[in-house]
Amino acid sequence: MSMPRSLALMFSRLPRFAQIGSGVAALAVVGAGVSSFSGGSGDRAAIRAVLAAHQAIDTRSCLTFRFAPGLNFESWAGRQFWMASTPWTAPDRHPFIFYAGPADDTAPEIVTELTHRGVLERHLVPVSFRAGGVASAAIYTTPRNDPDFSYELVQPNFMARGSPLGTLAWPNSVSVARGNGPQQSLYLLHPYLISQVSGVCVGLHLSAITEIKPHDRD
Repeated sequence: MSMPRSLALMFSRLPRFAQIGSGVAALAVVGAGVSSFSGGSGDRAAIRAVLAAHQAIDTRSCLTFRFAPGLNFESWAGRQFWMASTPWTAPDRHPFIFYAGPADDTAPEIVTELTHRGVLERHLVPVSFRAGGVASAAIYTTPRNDPDFSYELVQPNFMARGSPLGTLAWPNSVSVARGNGPQQSLYLLHPYLISQVSGVCVGLHLSAITEIKPHDRD
């Protein structure tokens, strides 16, 4: 079974992903063994109740993604382009992005699966190329600060390869003197920060204390 299919199967078994709109958090059942200071004559049921009430619950465990999430515009490499200003590309916005790429490209299987389940939302953004021509980009977003995911903050201006989410600062390109004469240059603005998905998370909930052992002390 491929990794995307394995992850999609895992998602399908979690309430958050299997019953979209139910508002149920994904839970992982955890059993715990606990040591106590009580001797064997203690009321074990009462001890379990006290310990369970004070046990930290609803923590999160996250699995880091090694593929799929990110900005993938390799098929447009070498072509200078800019996007329309939208809630996901405007400089004053902060998008939460799982994946983005040319709309005509085939998105990774896990992206398609999570979109079909309603976990991700797909947005089409108009794109213009400097050499002429137009296209569309597909940006797949999660809800803001979705607890089912972990995020990495990215400042697009300082990414090693730059950011393909740039929008044109002015309606038209600006002529500047460069070299032997004027040359058309594009002035792009990027979202100040992007929260890019780095992993998938599940909530851990204590369901029961399975064993209590007396604590031996000198």
